[in-house]
Amino acid sequence: MLIATGLGIIGLILIYFEFFVPGGILGVIGGLFLAAGLFLSIWEQTSLIYALFYVIGVIIFFVLTIRLALWKIKRTRNKSHFYLGDDQEGYVASSYEKELVEKTGEALTALRPSGHIKIEGKPYQAVSESGYIKKGSKIKIIGGEGARFIVKEEDL
Repeated sequence: MLIATGLGIIGLILIYFEFFVPGGILGVIGGLFLAAGLFLSIWEQTSLIYALFYVIGVIIFFVLTIRLALWKIKRTRNKSHFYLGDDQEGYVASSYEKELVEKTGEALTALRPSGHIKIEGKPYQAVSESGYIKKGSKIKIIGGEGARFIVKEEDL
């Protein structure tokens, strides 16, 4: 009975800590410890009443452990333990190089309406402002959106 109780206590502690450590591993291991403790309590007991009390006790302490962890989370004044405290702005995956706006270059591929351009010897993704631009045409960058440039065919 002592081993089963020890496994149950360890399982409940691991389940409690799962609320504060991300990943799910502690919860799974804690659940396995609880299951092993329940199995041992039933296996070791000659009296079914002792095993039944153990099972009921584990269920009660399991519910109390979860309620304690949730209460602790709600009561925490400093939210930086669980959430970032600083305000965050939206994540921008990539952006175009603003200093290249108004520069001229060449269409590496046909832009119908998107393709690749070359500016100052470097390739970039681009989309034409309006319509089709042939490969090899001279282009001018007029803006950008995300990681690609918006271009128009340069008047000769």
